[in-house]
Amino acid sequence: LLPSHPGNDAVAFWPRTREQALAQLADAVDRIIPSFGPHEDAASVDNWHLAHSRLSVALNMGLLHPREVVEAVVAAHEAGRIPLASAEGFVRQIIGWREWIWLWHQVRDTSYEASNYLAATGNLPATWASWGSHPMKCLDSTLAHLRDYGWTHHIERLMVLGNAATLAGINPAILARWMEVSFVDGAEWVMEANVIGMATYADGGQTATKPYVSGGNYLNKMTDFCRGCAFAPTERTGERACPLTTLYWSFLDTKREPLRRVHRMAPALRAAEKRPDLAAIGERASVAIALVRGE
Repeated sequence: LLPSHPGNDAVAFWPRTREQALAQLADAVDRIIPSFGPHEDAASVDNWHLAHSRLSVALNMGLLHPREVVEAVVAAHEAGRIPLASAEGFVRQIIGWREWIWLWHQVRDTSYEASNYLAATGNLPATWASWGSHPMKCLDSTLAHLRDYGWTHHIERLMVLGNAATLAGINPAILARWMEVSFVDGAEWVMEANVIGMATYADGGQTATKPYVSGGNYLNKMTDFCRGCAFAPTERTGERACPLTTLYWSFLDTKREPLRRVHRMAPALRAAEKRPDLAAIGERASVAIALVRGE
């Protein structure tokens, strides 16, 4: 392990041979994927993968083929070992997302990498670049998982790192490049649409139908990150206000014009316009950005 790369003793977690990849697939089918359906959108401080298979590494390194992974899960479902919701949800992740992302990469030209629909110009925070400790528990936990394993599951990538980056205005190309080199399953074609298209909405809707942004209350419902955090997920202003909650409402206000054409954002935009504390939220936004950056 190089000091400039996360993952600690990565060989303890990730396959290096075809035999090890097949063993990881068998373990995922038997032990992890059966719980995927009801828990695919959850995250935890104490469990770095929960119901996520971790097979993206072997798949992206060419040690497993997507077809054999799908066939293994379908066979386990037909044998009564994986519930339908978990089998369907997992297969959809492989066929309906991973393989589509690969095709999407093939038909785009290199100009896509510079997409920046929301005009985000911020640099990557030093605390993120070093996978260091962070005052926000959601970011502290996610960065710790990345530091320890060189990997996080998709909720931590999308709804913690991607969400925080979008709300704080971090440049999507910089974020994508950092994730390419920091994640053991990182590759240009993987991070391109996942970060530029989905996580940051930088392509203006070519990949996703809305920005994946939320305040702290979403994480409070779907994770245990908010327990014991110094910030309150339901508070928008004041010293204890969750930076994500403050920035969510500020984002809806300051990005109102580019978001008006996004039909799925219409209810949120109307709610933001009616907020009586919008001015106070705006005043708190710079502090919230600094907190997201770990400053």
